[in-house]
Amino acid sequence: MIGVRCRLKGLLRRHADACHLAMTLVLSILFINHTSHICLWSLRGVQRRSNPIPHLPSHLNQPMPVAGRLHDPYSILLISTNFVPTEFFMKKLVILTGAGMSSESGIKTFRDSGGLWEEYDVNEVATPMAWSGNRDLVLRFYNERRRQLEGCSPNAGHYGIAAFEKLFDVHVITQNIDNLHERAGSTKVLHLHGELTKARSTSDPSLIYDIGYNDINPGDKCEKGSQLRPHIVWFGEAVPMMDEAVRITETADIFVVIGSSLNVYPAAGLINYTPYNASLWLIDPKEVSVPVRRKVEVIRAGASEGVALLAKQIC
Repeated sequence: MIGVRCRLKGLLRRHADACHLAMTLVLSILFINHTSHICLWSLRGVQRRSNPIPHLPSHLNQPMPVAGRLHDPYSILLISTNFVPTEFFMKKLVILTGAGMSSESGIKTFRDSGGLWEEYDVNEVATPMAWSGNRDLVLRFYNERRRQLEGCSPNAGHYGIAAFEKLFDVHVITQNIDNLHERAGSTKVLHLHGELTKARSTSDPSLIYDIGYNDINPGDKCEKGSQLRPHIVWFGEAVPMMDEAVRITETADIFVVIGSSLNVYPAAGLINYTPYNASLWLIDPKEVSVPVRRKVEVIRAGASEGVALLAKQIC
């Protein structure tokens, strides 16, 4: 008789654990709190779990901290979203950044210099024809930009965008070729126009190399024997990451444009792929013509100030 009672007790305990788990998973979907916590109901009497449960993702297999027990049959348990797949609960914040994003870090924009990029005509250093006509000049230009980038630091705007990841599922789509978003801590960055700290083969575009802040010199070749070139999408070339940028934009809850003139296509057209119910924001100290017939909230400020003002509005 004692053995039967023990077995029955064990079955009831496992049943209670299963009920607790089911309620946790279901109610975590129903009671979402957008301040980065969710409200869950916990059966009174289920002990703090220390052993992992088979077949559950690791982020759900953590010990569950009990916030306190009440004297009624149920108690409210507040847990951090670290214990649930946070991407399912956070709003998706998609941010398109342009040259104005990095100008406060000391990187000049050619739209402010009459079409000149660090005193160079962009047609002489940023086109396939320039590469064919004067390869040494093109390599020298990007070597200079790489050395300049090494001495630059992310600005408050970059750090502000990275901080949004505590509250949102943040995706940065940048027209910039610098690595300041990554250095500030952003984890999901898509570079539309390439990356200055990488080189690629001229014969096989899939061969891409991390070179850091080192120079690319004439005679530097890939494993297939062809000259290395900057991993940059020049004017007149296709934008390989555009389809992925569109896919990300189509899922945005909030879409923000920072420091982009919205004159360089196809990147400028991304705003047209935002969902109809997404809120749209533009941060720029200058007048920018927005190519969309939708309500766009405008913050007339530079990147750092504008990101701080945006945070007050959406957080």
